[in-house]
This record gives sequence, C-alpha cells and structure tokens, in this order.
Amino acid sequence: MTASRFLPADPADFLRSVVPLALLAAAAAFPALRIAILVVLGAGTLVAIGRNAPVRWTWAAAVPVAVSLAWGTWPAPLGAADGSDCATPLSNVALWRVGEAVVVLGVLLALALTMRASSGSLSLRMPAARYVRYAVLGFLVAGPLALLVGPLLARPFFGDVGYDVTRLGAIVPALLFAGANGVMEETIYRGALLAGRPGSWASGRRSSARRSCSVSPTRAPTLQGRPSR
Repeated sequence: MTASRFLPADPADFLRSVVPLALLAAAAAFPALRIAILVVLGAGTLVAIGRNAPVRWTWAAAVPVAVSLAWGTWPAPLGAADGSDCATPLSNVALWRVGEAVVVLGVLLALALTMRASSGSLSLRMPAARYVRYAVLGFLVAGPLALLVGPLLARPFFGDVGYDVTRLGAIVPALLFAGANGVMEETIYRGALLAGRPGSWASGRRSSARRSCSVSPTRAPTLQGRPSR
C-alpha cells in the first residue's frame, strides 16, 4: 500500500479547510479570544455537518483542541504552598487536569459518533507487543532515575525543588495528571488533527487501480477497486 498527500484541488475548499487551523493559532496566541473562537468553531462545525460539506472533518477536528484551550482560561487550583497535599490521591491539581481530559475527550467522542469516525482512524489501537515491553521497561528504569537525578539537574535553574522521594503516595496524583494530559493531547492533536491514513478522521481517497491512500483535509474516505498484485 502506498500513500501520498495532496492539497484540495478547489481553492475555495482549501481556504475553508485552513480557517479552523488559523482560528486555533489565534486562540493559542490570544487567550482572551479563546471562548469566542470556540463558539465560532462549534457553530461552523454544526453548519458543515448539517450540509454534509467536505470541510466538516477539518472543522470538527479543531473543536476538541479549542475546548482544551478554552478550559485554560479558567483559573486552575493551586497546590498547598507547604506541599502538604503532594501525596493526596485526590489532589486538586491532578483532578483539574482529569476534569479537562474528560470534557475534551467527551466532545471528541460526541463528534466521532456523529460523523461515524472509527477508533482506528484516530490512531486508537493497541501497539505491537515489543513497543509495550519497551514502554514498561522505560517507565521502570527512567522513572526512579528521574526522581533521583531530576533535582540535581533542576537546581542550577530553579534552585532546590525540595521534593521528598520517600513520599510514595505522591505517585498517584502524578500518574493521574500525566495520564490524563498524555491521553488527551495525543488523541486530540496526533489523533484528530494529524490523522492521515486510510479511513482517517481527516479524510482520504483510494484509487481504483490499486489500494493506495491519498489524504486530504476536506474529503471523506472512500474505497474503490481491488488491491493490485
């Protein structure tokens, strides 16, 4: 199977597909505009879905990212200044990020169900066994090593960070925060915005001569013909 990328042939389609990305860039640069931009993207997505427009995929992919950016306009809770809540499993800081992930992924799920996007099109698939082993090994080796070496490397820039590695309870809120943040950002950025494979959220097309994939941000996926041999 071969793959190639292309821009929409219709200049109007290309411009309409660039608009949501430009709006996201503006939202990232100007926090005061994030709520308004979220409303614009949401309205544009509803109109595009209602009209079954090809650009609905690009507009819909931008909405979860806009929700995440808008979430940042509300003041996040702060941890205790004396670090007394560091080992609390239900840390306010960790729960705030978990709440953001639930809301953002809930919006993505609603859009995916509405537009009948598959989980595979968002890169939600089990990795090969060897990568799972590498990830577990990396966590077991790099995690404890980072706890020991991290303060030494941070001291020249931030002073004494002063965390106590013997407080094992601190690993729970840390894992909640990191897990929620990692799953959310990988799914909405690499999954929705950067989808680029057959049957993807963004879009694609297949040639009738052989099974090939050409990805466009403005066309829904279609399958024609048989694989060549």
